[in-house]
Amino acid sequence: MGFIHLQVASAFDLLSSTARIKELVKRADEYHYSALSMTNKTRFMAWLNFIKSAKMLA
Repeated sequence: MGFIHLQVASAFDLLSSTARIKELVKRADEYHYSALSMTNKTRFMAWLNFIKSAKMLA
């Protein structure tokens, strides 16, 4: 069983992180993560970029 990060904030959550979604997804792929979650608190629309970035690697 692998480790899955369950609380990852992106740059869309301006007060919590500066990580860009494309870079998060790319790094998760490099580390062979089976899953990745995103828990932004201030911006709901970040999920669209998250889904698009993940589909680009699929």
